[in-house]
Formats: sequence, C-alpha cells, structure tokens
Amino acid sequence: MKRILFFIVFIPLTSLYAQKTTTVTGKVIESKTGNPIPFVNVVFQNTNIGITTDFDGNFYLKTTQPLPKDSLTASYTGYVKKTKKITIGTEQIIHFELSEEIIALKEIVFKAKENPAFKIIRNSIKNKEKHDKRNLSAYEYDSYTKVELDLNNISQSLGNTTIVNKIKKVLDSIQQMKDEKGSAILPVFFSETISKYHYKKNPLLQYEYILKNHASGPGVNEGSPINQMIGASFQDYNFYQNWVNIVNKEFVSPIADSWKFYYDYELSDTTAIVDNTSCYKIEYYPKRESDLAFRGTIWIDKHTFALKQIDANVDPSANINFIDKIKIQQELQPTTNDGAWLPSKTRVLVDMSEVSANTASMVGKFYVVSKNFVVNKPHPDNFYQRRVVQADTSHEDNKQYWEKSRYDTLTKEEKNVYKMVDTLVQIPIVRTYTEILRGLSTGYINIHKNFDIGPVSYTAAYNNIEGIRIGFGGRTSFNFSRKWEFSANIAYGFLDSEIKYRGQIRYIFNRNPWSEISFIHSKDIQHIWALRENIDFTDLFYTFSKSGTLVKPFYKESNQLTYLRFLGKGKQIKFDYTYEYLNPHSSNNFQYTKTIISDTNTTTTRYSQISISELNAQITFGLDDALISNGNRIRTNINSISTSPRAVITFAYSVGLKILGSTFNYHKFSFKLEKRQKMGVLGLSFFEVNATWIPNKLPYPLLKIQLGSPSPYLYFSYGNNLMSNFEFINDKYIALRWYHSFEGLFVNSIPLIKKTGIRLIFVTNIILGHIAPENFELTKVNKDISVNLKTFNIKPYIEIGYGVENIFKFFRIIALHRLTYINTEEYPNATIFAVKVGYRFTF
Repeated sequence: MKRILFFIVFIPLTSLYAQKTTTVTGKVIESKTGNPIPFVNVVFQNTNIGITTDFDGNFYLKTTQPLPKDSLTASYTGYVKKTKKITIGTEQIIHFELSEEIIALKEIVFKAKENPAFKIIRNSIKNKEKHDKRNLSAYEYDSYTKVELDLNNISQSLGNTTIVNKIKKVLDSIQQMKDEKGSAILPVFFSETISKYHYKKNPLLQYEYILKNHASGPGVNEGSPINQMIGASFQDYNFYQNWVNIVNKEFVSPIADSWKFYYDYELSDTTAIVDNTSCYKIEYYPKRESDLAFRGTIWIDKHTFALKQIDANVDPSANINFIDKIKIQQELQPTTNDGAWLPSKTRVLVDMSEVSANTASMVGKFYVVSKNFVVNKPHPDNFYQRRVVQADTSHEDNKQYWEKSRYDTLTKEEKNVYKMVDTLVQIPIVRTYTEILRGLSTGYINIHKNFDIGPVSYTAAYNNIEGIRIGFGGRTSFNFSRKWEFSANIAYGFLDSEIKYRGQIRYIFNRNPWSEISFIHSKDIQHIWALRENIDFTDLFYTFSKSGTLVKPFYKESNQLTYLRFLGKGKQIKFDYTYEYLNPHSSNNFQYTKTIISDTNTTTTRYSQISISELNAQITFGLDDALISNGNRIRTNINSISTSPRAVITFAYSVGLKILGSTFNYHKFSFKLEKRQKMGVLGLSFFEVNATWIPNKLPYPLLKIQLGSPSPYLYFSYGNNLMSNFEFINDKYIALRWYHSFEGLFVNSIPLIKKTGIRLIFVTNIILGHIAPENFELTKVNKDISVNLKTFNIKPYIEIGYGVENIFKFFRIIALHRLTYINTEEYPNATIFAVKVGYRFTF
C-alpha cells in the first residue's frame, strides 16, 4: 500500500517539477525611429499569458505552463502586429521592431446604455483639481533630459549632392543607422542635460538650473540658445490642462472639460496593471480628422481616477504644417496621498515631413526622467530670478561626469549617434554650410573665432537720395568676451556722396539677472515716418526702410546711452539718454516757426533742424520667463515657445529737456499691450494695443506718424495696409491691432478644401487719435508740405480684412476694406479696397 501511495503522490509531483520554464526578455522599438514603445502587449501565442512593456519598451515573461505554440506576439494600437518564434523551455532574448499601421477612425456606437468609459472620464475630470500639479503651492525635482535629431528619407537627388557625398565619405568608417526601408539615417544633434527644476504657484514662478549639459551638432557651441532649450522645462506637457501647447499649436486634452465635443472613447480593460497600479485602460479617438486633437490610450488609476499613463498621438490629417507625426508618452506618479501627480518619465517624438521632393525629413526624439520630488516647500520669490540658468562647468571632465551621473545608460545605438554627430561637426563643408545658415538667421557670419561680419541687412540698398548704397561691418563674438561686445558699421551712398556709420559698445554686468549698459553713436538717413521708430538695424525691414523712394528724408546723427536690467520674473526696466540732431534733406521736407518776443519787437523765424535731448524710462511686465541668451544677446519675449503665454505690458515715459540741449521741452507717455490668446474652438488670436499722449506743442517729426503700407500688393502685419505713409499724425492716440486665425475651423468640414490645409483669417486695425490745434499751426508753414493734420477728431480710422492663409503652407491672401476717411474732400484718393499677398511661416 505504501508503494502504491508513493507512486500516486510522488511521480506526478516529480513530473510537475520537471516541467521546463520558458523565459523571454526583450525590448520593443519602432522600426522607423528606433524609439522604445511602451504599453505594448507581449503574449505567448494562443494563451492569456502576457505582459505590457514598461515605459522604456522592455518586457520580461516567465512561465512553467505548457505552451500550445512556440511563438510570441507583440501588438499595440497603431502598429502592425508581429509574431516571432521562441524556444520553449529555455531562457532567451527576443526583440521586436514594429512598423506603423494606417488606421481609420473608429465609429463607436453604444445602444441602450451609456458608454462605460464616459463615467470614468467624468470622474477623472471631477478630480482634476487635486491631481493637477499646478495646484501644488510648489514643487521641484531632479531631471535628466536626452534629445536626438535625425535626418531621414534623404531623397536620391539630395543624396547625390556634393555635400551629402562628402558627409557619407567621412562617416563610412562609422556603423550607419537604417530605417525599416533600409534608408540611411543621419543623426545631426545629440544632447544630455541634468538639471534641477523648481515651480511656485503664487506668484507663478519657474526656475530650471542646468547643472550640466553636453550638446553636439552643427552650429552648437557655448552660448548657443540651444544649450538653454534642452532642459526639462521645455518638455513640460500637462494633460490636466484643457489645451496642450505643441509646436505653437493648442491641442485639446483627452480629459479636457470639453472632452465629449472632441473625442470618442472605448474602455478596453478594467484591470490593467501599470507599475503595480490597477488602472482603467481607455482608448480615445478624435471625432473629426482635422481637429487639433490626439489619438491614443490613457490609463486612469481605479482608486483615485488620476491619470497614471498616457499615449497621445497626432496624425498627419490634423491641420498642421511640416509634421507627419507627433507622439507623446508620459508616466506619472503620486506625490502625496490622493494628491497631485507629477510626470516621472516623458518621451516625445516629432516626425517632420519633407518640405519638398529634394529635401530630407527630420525626426526629433526627446526623453525626460524626473526623480527626487519635493512638494509644497516654496522658496522666496528672488530664488526664481530666471527661468533657465546654466552653470559654468566647462572645466569638468565630461566623460567621467556623464558615466557617473546620467540616469540611464546609453544604448549601443545612442553611443553610435554620439560618435556620428561629433564626427559630423568636424567636417569642413558642414561647418561652412552651418555658418551660412547662421548668417541667414542672425544676420552675422562668423569669419574668425572672435569676430563676426554683418549684419546682412546693412550691406546694400537703393533709393532716390543715396542711389546705390553699400555697407560693411561686424562685431566681436561670444568667444572674444562674455562681458564686452564691440561693433561697427559703415555705409556709403554714391548719389548723395555721404558716409553713414554706426558704432556700439556693450558691457554685460551680469547674466543672472541679466543687466547691461550700451552706447551707440550713429549717422544715417531716414524716412520722416521712421525717425522715431525703433527699427532694429539687423532686421531685413531695415533694408526696406532704406530702399525705394524715401519720404521727406532726414539725416539723423544720434548718441544713445542705455541701461537694461531684468527685475525678477517677467519684469524688465530700461533707462536711456538720447541726443539726436535731425537735419532734413531739403528745406521743403520740413520747417517750423519759432516766435521770439522781446521788449522792442517780435521776431518769427523758420527753422528746419531739430536737436533732441531726451531721457526715457521704460518698464515691461509679463515677459515670458524663458529668457534665452544667444551669445552676448538676450531675447526678451519668446511667447512663441511658451506653454502658457501671458500678456506683455509696457509703460514708457520720455522727457525732452532744453537744459540738456533739446530744441523743445516736452513729455511723452506711452503704453503697449501684446497678447496671444487661445479662443477655444474658434482658433487663435493675436492682440496688440498701443497708446501715446504728448501734451506739449511740438512739430510733427516729434509726434506720432502712423505707419502706413509700403506696397500696394504686399501685406505687412506691422502697418496699416490701406493707409499711405505720412497720412495721419497724432499727439495722442490709441490703436488696436487684431489678427485671428480660425485654425481650420469651418474649412475642415469641407472634404475637398480640408486637404489643402488652408485656414480662414480675420484682421482689423483701429486707430482713434487727435492733434492739438497748436501743433497744427506750428507745422503748417508752406504749401509744399502736404500732410493731413486734422485727423481722428471725431471718428477712428478703421480697416478690416479677411482671407485665407497657409496656401502652399507659406502664403496668405487678404481682402482689405478701409471703412473710414474715404470719399471726402480731404481724402479723395484714399484706397478703400485691396487684395494683398503676404507670407507667414507657421506650423
């Protein structure tokens, strides 16, 4: 009996323990980009034994159960399912490369009962306030950011060009990267950044201190803006916001308050496990293809209804330019019990399409890991002086530092990318083309380590006074000095035989907060309407202002001393003293009368020259926190890359003092407001309000000459397109400029038109102003001066426009109507309607 019992119990038990274990580890990546794919279902075929890849695409599967097939399957929405053979009963490594699948939008229909995903989404939105990180009084964390930019889809015609062939020859010794079609991928940029990020709610302040970064690519060096734009703060995506800003476009979040208007949902799993957290898994789809909306999957914590994980994709069907695909993947973790959740890992992929058949496309890959979270411990306001500050660690051993400090080890492919990019920047022809592109963007070309020539805008022009005008100049570079900058330019007009020049000295006291002092001495010729405009001489508009027929031109000699300083977050002050001497090219251009009363007689004299001795104070509020320095220059307002741009308000006061040599005593008060505003489903608006008040008696060169249109056919956003230059002059005025893009609204619902990608636009300019009678009398001295001085006394100047933009992705056509100051004796020849063509680069 004992032997029988032994065989009954022990033999099956030994068979069970003899069953072999099958173990598979591996990684799932995207075949086109090599990017890891999280959230992929990896399952032994024909079983329910499986797992989901982690955020970095890794998986680990182990089973002792008998398997019906020796195959492993990887599948995920949006990708073609793939199956690979395995060896049962052994340990093995299996990697998957998945290619994208074109999928149509699903139509989800639920009868009788409500869609079960709706209740979960409603609960998630109901709890948004306590889970949104913006509602913490403060938070901070350590961050590691990795950025890679690659060129791919290099066309055959482009691939046979001299520059590409030379690059290939140099890189032949390095293992080349390929996409799923076997085409070469050329990495052009790679960076790593370790930083500390800080946020404060009230007042809203942000600060990122970059401890260390390494960036390699054409045109990248110390002091480059790119070194300050590769930290974690520039990859901050918060899906608790109703609108998520990407490439300066506003995309609606799948958990936005208006979720039901934009999305359809499907509850695909009620027991999904993500990082030991039990979640609801919900797939979501945009209701309309061309909406700025996402498609993907969200994982919502079953107990708190917080967002645990999200996969968000933007397809080419969305109305954006130059983008084939945007993919954002994010994993979040709680910071307090049932409180706010912060992103622990974020991966972003932006696939930019070819501009033309003879160009390559570009893929940008961004990866952020955050840890060591600290919440609700705010610092004093002065701690957050600037949004981005870079530590000076150039003396440290880079290689040793990164091997010890990076959060994740580099993959074999990433190490190869590093090597390729470092080799690429050393190729002479690449360095040459890099400097050419830099010259086109900044106006300056580097010809020596310490010196740049330029700007391009100063080199040539042609007008009726100077004839052919040529110029030359340059400035010292960031490598020459981090404190001092010297620049000089000279130009000559062959018709007027006059030399024009400009020289500047700048000294930077501090970079955090930024403070500098500068002195400029210059002599040049200007339109009457441009005398008091601050035209940047590095801008191409400077060239336009020196071309064609100059309107009542003046020769202007100027000396200007300026002090600039940033005061905490979003505030800037500027003080300057200016001494200018204005001399009209002809006495018919301008004259004013001056009466001198003495004990014996009264003398009235006409003058043409004006001396200006002016003190100016200016303060600006609401500047974007992300102040980016470019060498020895700083960009003070970059709303275009801000995730939450706010209104920028500037107040200015100027005083002219006879005691310091001015022809006139005067005061001038100015105000300016600029704002980019998301208008929900209606699109995006840009507002600008300007106002000036001059309470003194002055001739018109010192008043506000409203800027008209320089061309009957071209549209300019900075001027009044149906107004002639020198048509309206004011000593007090308020002006509104409004540009609105409907972002594909209306046209997206028209099948044939939506494929063109055009967008409807609306513009309006409104000016209400006045000129005092004494200023009118001061200027009205001879019949040769034709100027409309009695303007805006009763009604405003109004022009409106409507049209389409994004024609061939670059152009816009606008029909314009002038609604006031038309068909009267004073304005018999006013242009009341025009169709103009403009240019605008936008995503």
